[in-house]
Amino acid sequence: MKLKVSRLAISVGLMVTSLAAYADAKEEAVIDKAVAAYGGDALLQLETLRINDTYKGFREGQSRIPSEIDQVSYQTSTTIDFKNSRKSMQSVGGVYVQGLYVQHAFFNGEKGYRIQHTAQTSSEDPWTSFARADRGLSWRLDIALVKLLADARTTATYKGEDTHRGKPQHLLAFKPEGYPEFTLYVDKASGLISKMTRPGRKPDSFYSYVFSDYQKRGGFTFAADTYVMHDGKPDSLTVSRSLDFNADIDDAYTVPETYGTPAKMLDDSEMAVRRLADGVYHAGKNGGFSIFVDAGDYLIASGGYPGLEDRFNAVKAFAGTNKPLRYQIVTHHHDDHIAGLKDAARLGATFIVAEEHIDAVRAAVPTDLGTDRFLIAGDRSSYGKGLVEVVDIASWHANHNLVTYIPHAKLAFSADHFFSFAENGLPAPAEMYAEFKAALDGYGLDIKQLAAVHSGRVLSYEDLVQSSTGPFTRLECPAFWDFCS
Repeated sequence: MKLKVSRLAISVGLMVTSLAAYADAKEEAVIDKAVAAYGGDALLQLETLRINDTYKGFREGQSRIPSEIDQVSYQTSTTIDFKNSRKSMQSVGGVYVQGLYVQHAFFNGEKGYRIQHTAQTSSEDPWTSFARADRGLSWRLDIALVKLLADARTTATYKGEDTHRGKPQHLLAFKPEGYPEFTLYVDKASGLISKMTRPGRKPDSFYSYVFSDYQKRGGFTFAADTYVMHDGKPDSLTVSRSLDFNADIDDAYTVPETYGTPAKMLDDSEMAVRRLADGVYHAGKNGGFSIFVDAGDYLIASGGYPGLEDRFNAVKAFAGTNKPLRYQIVTHHHDDHIAGLKDAARLGATFIVAEEHIDAVRAAVPTDLGTDRFLIAGDRSSYGKGLVEVVDIASWHANHNLVTYIPHAKLAFSADHFFSFAENGLPAPAEMYAEFKAALDGYGLDIKQLAAVHSGRVLSYEDLVQSSTGPFTRLECPAFWDFCS
């Protein structure tokens, strides 16, 4: 009997080993087929890759009005130096009213850097690693994913089969160090990647990348078209794409010698509360702040960034009070600025809101909100027996922006319109600051201080005047960037 049991154990052990070997062989076979489809040995030996993309981005949750999704065009150049572990990202996009939003970051094999071409400064960035230096732009390219898979094949796991547009697919998941987990749909017949999925930042959130229009260049295959969805909704769509294989990419890692050091940034990593006037408190951390006003029996707040309840509790501890939050002013409908409103709802607050933003607030709060939980702000409204006023301004950022004005403090609190992350100095003069100033001046407000959601630093009205005075420099593609010139 013991002999039979021993033989059974050996048989089971051999079966498990065989199944594991079969699974490994299956993964290897799928990887080898994908590598062969995209260039074979030439792909494995690829030293550098430059990806020049133009694509349309769809700004859901950041649009000017809640019922529409804004579209923004981007031109990008991404380089990867596989041999020396370097990676760079250069990007321009028409996001701001004064011109293009210019970004440049790279990892040189040892350290990360951020380059500000408009300000002509450069600095080390400890958050920029090889994996993240391109801000995920290379994930939009199928051949770059296959090269990554080939280099990280030991992390691959076979996930079964599925179909894409009626064609059978192998599903292969892999997770290189520093990256999210990617799941590739590998066409059984061709070995080409038809789709990729990855998790988003929020729980149960995901991105889908759909690849099409496959082309051949210099012995390599790649998809000329990438359509990206976030939770099933449009995120971006490729307009044009060009690739350079084994090209000289050193220019992407060069910083002009004339560039200086940027201003020292504020350290807001710890919760901080500042008393700006009698009964007026500015509280927050990590680029998310709120203003709180003591209205006698209760508090009024503005600024709905995540962590609202933490800021509320910090203010109560600082002021030595346990007064309830009666009103929460909703600055505007953008996702990041309503993400903390679930805290305000749980605390029992009534929302002061532009009528067009009520549905966005309801969508951001997990519990049902009756009509009694909303007060519609007009062009200019008063609350807390005149302690707080709210004015509604239209801007490049959103059609409705509620700015909180506190008369006795001569203070205006806004969301995304005027602030600085630096310890000293002011934002460079720009048309958008002039528009913001003109909107505030139109209400005849007596303003001495300006606080904001995104910074713990409080600026002055004279600072706004200075940043609103031209000439305004039009932000454009740097002259030495040939991909967007």
